[in-house]
Amino acid sequence: MPSRPAEAESARRRGLLMEQEKSGLTQTEFCQRRGVSLHAFRSWKYRPAPLKPRAVSPSKPHLVPVRLLAGTDVALELGIRGGRTIRVRPGFDEVTLQRLVLALESSLC
Repeated sequence: MPSRPAEAESARRRGLLMEQEKSGLTQTEFCQRRGVSLHAFRSWKYRPAPLKPRAVSPSKPHLVPVRLLAGTDVALELGIRGGRTIRVRPGFDEVTLQRLVLALESSLC
């Protein structure tokens, strides 16, 4: 049994969506018979469920040690979620890079 009002409402909406599918009625007919707004019903049905935020620990960045070859001018590339790539040259500031990665990771949650 849901413990919070929002969970109870979410369960009620899922129940109505399943009931309509099994009823054989159109969405319009079902909503009229149940006294439910067609607009609200369709927003429940077609709006994707919100993503749950993921906890990000600023003290634990997801970085791995990297050893750069002496004398190379090739950029280091970091692939992160969302298809983004960060390119840095030798001699980069590690603290700034860590802060950048954390900021990007938390914005992709």
